[in-house]
Amino acid sequence: MIKRTTTCRFTDKCGGCVSQNRCISATGVTSDLRRYMLKICGHRQKPNQAMLKGTKKHEEILSKYKTLTEYGWYQFKKDLYKGIKIELQEVAVCSPKYGFHGIIDNFTIEYTKEGIINVSILDVKPVFTKKYYKQISVYGICMSDPDVMVCIEQPFIRKKGKKRVAQRLYPKKEFSLNIDLILQFYAKVGIWKTKFIENSVMTNFSKGVCASIIKSANIRKALHKHGIYYLNETPPCSFCKKNEDWCSLYNVCSKIDYKPRIKSHQTYHGKNKLLVKTKPKIKR
Repeated sequence: MIKRTTTCRFTDKCGGCVSQNRCISATGVTSDLRRYMLKICGHRQKPNQAMLKGTKKHEEILSKYKTLTEYGWYQFKKDLYKGIKIELQEVAVCSPKYGFHGIIDNFTIEYTKEGIINVSILDVKPVFTKKYYKQISVYGICMSDPDVMVCIEQPFIRKKGKKRVAQRLYPKKEFSLNIDLILQFYAKVGIWKTKFIENSVMTNFSKGVCASIIKSANIRKALHKHGIYYLNETPPCSFCKKNEDWCSLYNVCSKIDYKPRIKSHQTYHGKNKLLVKTKPKIKR
């Protein structure tokens, strides 16, 4: 398939952002490569029964909290600097520095008189998986950016719909930052909790998971460039059930057989040249 350059339009500030062509969502980082490629080419998966059930559980658990739009931006800043602990749902965040964005299920922030900002990020999931703690760690990376932005929704002036208006979250002065990550499960009772940043220093857990996130993100960001891409060389998704009712993208994937690329030559360090190519191995 031939695709043009992928450009992020998550907020109204994306047009002037240096990361607009390499920004990726938290769900995109943990998404299978074939599914992500189809997504940036305009093929979106329709909600299945499991997704609809998860959405309903989200609404049940988070309905008691306000969104940032409902809370009001000026009231939010006023209460924040008063030292009031604020808890919100469905908060859209964006990090221009790291090129990540996403929507946090449950977001708690408190600014103390000692100049300490305590942030708690909670995601509602069915069970614990590696994919989910990597996804919530992307939100932790976003919140570690001093220039991180949160969004409120405003209607367009000349057309229908709403736009996300980004606002700077943290004050432009020194502060100490603490970030906690929490996964709450609804398929079975329990929570998973860890410290991501303590006294503005990353924990050992966050250092390890960040290396994995950056590696996964860079592989997917490489697909943002304009060019020709071969979907048949991308393996099927790990969760694929070969059923259109489970995944609407199977209607596209079923037409393209997976043919892994055969390695034809290698490069190694030579004496006179930095890299020397071996002769292609011919299969008979």
